[in-house]
Amino acid sequence: MTKPRGSWSVCACLALACAQSPEPVSVVLVVLDTLRADAVSAYGAVEGTTPAIDALAAEGLLYRRAFSPSPWTLPAHASLFTGSGIDVHGVGVRGRLSLPEHFVTLAERFQQAGYETASFSQNMLVSDVFQVLQGFEHRASTRIVPQAEASVKQRIVNVQPEVQVGQWLAKLSPDRPFFLFVNLFEPHSPYTLRDENPWVPEGAQGEELSRYAGKAEQRLCDAGMRPRDFDILKGLYLGDVHAADRDLARILADLEKFAGERHVLTFVTSDHGELFGERGLLGHEFNLRQGALHVPLVVHGLDVPPAVIDTPVTLSDVFATIVDQAGLEAPPDMQGRRLPTSQAAGAAQAPRAFFAAYSDAYEIAPAAWEGVVEFLSKDRPRQACGPDDKVFGGMAALIEYPRKYQWFERYPAELYDLGWDAGERFEQAAQQPDTAAGMASRLAGFLTAAGLTGDDTEPVERLDAEALEALRALGYGD
Repeated sequence: MTKPRGSWSVCACLALACAQSPEPVSVVLVVLDTLRADAVSAYGAVEGTTPAIDALAAEGLLYRRAFSPSPWTLPAHASLFTGSGIDVHGVGVRGRLSLPEHFVTLAERFQQAGYETASFSQNMLVSDVFQVLQGFEHRASTRIVPQAEASVKQRIVNVQPEVQVGQWLAKLSPDRPFFLFVNLFEPHSPYTLRDENPWVPEGAQGEELSRYAGKAEQRLCDAGMRPRDFDILKGLYLGDVHAADRDLARILADLEKFAGERHVLTFVTSDHGELFGERGLLGHEFNLRQGALHVPLVVHGLDVPPAVIDTPVTLSDVFATIVDQAGLEAPPDMQGRRLPTSQAAGAAQAPRAFFAAYSDAYEIAPAAWEGVVEFLSKDRPRQACGPDDKVFGGMAALIEYPRKYQWFERYPAELYDLGWDAGERFEQAAQQPDTAAGMASRLAGFLTAAGLTGDDTEPVERLDAEALEALRALGYGD
């Protein structure tokens, strides 16, 4: 982990607003896919899962209340790379699954500033297929190759960032700064059955354990799942989290070896979380629950004292902070703001509103999508669900911490106080009607801008065969 150089000055002010450095900063952005915040041991809920992240947090800044704008990959990465919300970039609603070309991404801004840019993505959705890697000179993404008589799994060519990043770093031009993005996919299902996994329940072995390894079937709203079943799934998941952290450790070691005298800022976060039985749900689709939206965020390399910061932040703030630190031009529609660098600085900031959305629109495409209707049908995983489960239709959430208001296209809205009810078990709309009404009014503009209240039956784009296969391979279709 390359330490800040003395020539770089970071102001200890309310946010990261500082004078330009005489030497450009290099930036590393790592997304551990599907990593919920409480799976990171630095957050205190589990032990030993993420020693590499914990070490970064011990020397840097850990944000306890970081939120994603979406429970799945594409919209979250679109916000991370553009600094805008779903209401602006539109990815994930009204059938849009690709980032519109007119957006200037973070990588494009670095490229225009003369940086070397590289992306290593193990998630097939974070690829050129969905137009989110604009601006990366070097990019390697897990992909599906054409091959007759072979299953999707047999045709997947995996990226190995823990190996390839070091090879790329070793060839860097010594006089150019760099922007490096890495997506580590290991925490995403299917989960791996490992010889050693201290996080699975005691006594879980043999058939009981192996039945949940591999592709875990989403038995949503199924009362037949026992608490132990969820514990086994979560234990397998935590084993995968630990494996991803080991890959991160190797990448960090290569940075230390090859980055030389560069000043490197490292950001580690996730695109979304994962559910293990909360409200009868598994995985990360069909909901905006905290297990899906609450993500880790650690920043290392700033010339400020280590701190744990309670101020709520979002993925767009990562974009805003990177742009500021690298001296890049900020887009006029940027919705993120610079991350606070201390608890006191965060407390002095004005209160904020965060929005999140999930849409079924891309699952009900018309026949013109050449069979996509059947392919993207999500009814099978939800066949055991009823109206009380609230897993159908569009959804949006407004978080004005500690309050969270959730709108449903097909069901009554909900209000929670995350300050004392992080598990969202005690709905408060009836008890606080004025609060609920006020938040509903403030959410209305987002719903309109995101297209969640309009006609969702006419998507704005069509998917090609490669995009369909990528979605299928990751479980986003039957």
